[in-house]
Amino acid sequence: MGVFIVIVGSEALQTEHVDNLVNLLDMTRDSVKWLSPDIAFEISMDNVPPSLFLRVREYTDSICADLFSVSSENRKKKLFVADMDSTILVEESMDEMAGELSQDIK
Repeated sequence: MGVFIVIVGSEALQTEHVDNLVNLLDMTRDSVKWLSPDIAFEISMDNVPPSLFLRVREYTDSICADLFSVSSENRKKKLFVADMDSTILVEESMDEMAGELSQDIK
């Protein structure tokens, strides 16, 4: 059973980021598929040992990107739902709603 490593950037992902991850995973660029240009891509792998996953996690943290590991078994992409506050959106929605609510109370 294989896995997909999915990277979603809070800022535009650069070719350098892809190259660094491909090198870290000892893969080739052929294994990379862009899901959304400059925003998200996936890398198909046979498996990801926990120690390697932690190194990838450290790298994605350093570039302010989110990391997902998804099993390739029975994988069908139909809907992607994510908490985008402070990732793609600059502000926190809960903070915005709390601010609006406190203004209404006053």
